[in-house]
Formats: sequence, C-alpha cells, structure tokens
Amino acid sequence: MNGPVHLTNEEEVKNFIKGEHPKPFHKFTPSSVLLLSSAEESDEKRVFFRVSKNWSIITAFGFVRGDVAKSIAKVYGAAVPSVVAFHRSDRNKPMRVLNEWSETSLTNFVKNSVIHTVPKLTAMNLPTLFARKQPFVILFLDPSDPDSKVAKETFTQLAMIGQFDNVTFCWVDAQTNTLGEKILSEYTWSATLPMITVVDHGKGEVFNYQPQLLKLEDTVEWLAGVLANKMRPSKMLQYARWGPPGPHYDFLAKMDKTEKGKQQKLSSKSEEEPVIDPDQDGVLDPETQGNFRVLQKSKIYHQNLEQDGQTNVHLVKQEPQHTEL
Repeated sequence: MNGPVHLTNEEEVKNFIKGEHPKPFHKFTPSSVLLLSSAEESDEKRVFFRVSKNWSIITAFGFVRGDVAKSIAKVYGAAVPSVVAFHRSDRNKPMRVLNEWSETSLTNFVKNSVIHTVPKLTAMNLPTLFARKQPFVILFLDPSDPDSKVAKETFTQLAMIGQFDNVTFCWVDAQTNTLGEKILSEYTWSATLPMITVVDHGKGEVFNYQPQLLKLEDTVEWLAGVLANKMRPSKMLQYARWGPPGPHYDFLAKMDKTEKGKQQKLSSKSEEEPVIDPDQDGVLDPETQGNFRVLQKSKIYHQNLEQDGQTNVHLVKQEPQHTEL
C-alpha cells in the first residue's frame, strides 16, 4: 500500500491490525502502524504521512480520527493523538505506543515495529538493531535443547521487566557447525550452551555469563552490575579497521547469503506471494540496505583468515572517526 489507509470504523481497524484490510497484506509484513488522530489536520498527522510515504515498503499505515480514534484509544489504552504499532507474531509485546514524535523518532519507531521484542539476530535486522547505539545482550542457545528453551523463557522475562531499556536483547542459534558457534568462540575460550554475552560496541567490551542454571533474579543482578561498570570485561574487542592485512571476507555477507537461501526456500512455496519467516525480523528497505553496506565496510563484523588457516569471527570495536551509525 502506497499511503495511509483511512479507517472509518472499529471493524476496519480490527481487520487492519490483523493484516486483512483493505486487502490481505499479512504475508508481506508482520506489523500494522495506526495513527489515532485528534484533528482533521495537524503537525503530527503531516509528519505521519511523510514517514508513511517513505516506509510503506516495510509495513502498512492506517489512520483514524474523531470518535473512531477516541473509541480505539479506549480499547487499547492509548492516548489521542498517538501512533500504535501492532506486531502480529510478537507474543511478548504485540503492541507498542508512541505518544509524541518527530520525523526521526517516528521513523525509528516504524523500523522497529517489524522486529520482535527479543529477536533472533540476523543480517536482516542487524543494521536496525545496531543503529540503536545500545549494548547487545545476546543469548547463545541451541533451539533443540530443553535447557536452552528454559533459558530463552528466562531471558525473555529479563527483557520484559522494564529495568533494562538501555540495551538491545537478542538471541543467536549457536549449535555445532553454525555461524553462531563461530561467533561465540570469539567471545569466550570455552562455552556450554545456553550462555549470555553482553557486547558493548562503543567501549569494545565483552561480558560473559554462564551459570549452571539461568535464574531471573541472579541474571538481573549480574546484568545490573555490568551496566553499572561493577564487572570486569571477559574480553576486549579489536578495533575495526578498513582493509585489515591478509585475506578477509565479511561474515555479514555470509550471514546474508544464509538468510537469503532460507527465504528462497520459504518463498518457493508460492512464487506469487512472499512468505514471512516467523524467525526472520526486519525488511531490507533502502536505508537499511545502506546501513548494511556501512556495517560491512566498517568491519563491525568480519572474518579474518589467519596464516595458519584458523578462522576468527568476531564483532569488533568500532572507531567513531571511521563510521557513524
């Protein structure tokens, strides 16, 4: 859809949120973004329309006004005016609300509306997540392992308690012979899944947490200590440099190739309609594609092939003077 859809009653709003109005679009995007407008014309509405024009490639935009807006606001506990985003497959936080906005803040809100609260880290969502300029809290796990499944539930609770809004939570599949395992091997000398790693790109610090049993209370205390600078880093990251010596290639490109292959396999079920992978967050819109290329050039992620044949994969510390993200 090229622009915001004017929704005139509660039934249309309900179907828009489901991704079924004015025509089915739920296979194209996991989210719907709705403006609850207080007036016929306003600065907020004009900003919303500008942003929707630029970002309709990744989600659907709709708006309501007058009595319908007031009614919808009451149903969802939102204010008028406000922008409400609905993520249909995010069970942890299916609704997000923005009460005041500029063009920049609304753009960021829209871009994050297609990403889960605790997403799987992929090449598709990495540029958007990295642009938050927050430390990453990463859960490395084996999705098939019962202990990892329990740890993921605890990790999700950790992300949802509201105490750590200044970090980005995500998880990585680190089973044997996966790219996630190679990444994890650069953060620690030995690891047993599941394991939590905090990566602060700005400071170049890595903190690892690997208890026998992941308990919420203990993990809250540990993470709070890390963010309060009360813990010593487990490891320091290398600086990103353009053109490191020796042969090299970007693991971002490799990750992207893996994800594209996965998407092609999914979309082969239907050549006419794209299919959304529930584990795949984000859409490579033009700006995200640009950020993706910047990440590759800055070597935020890279693989170096050493002379002895050993491959090192790591998230490196970024030098601010080289790239601003």
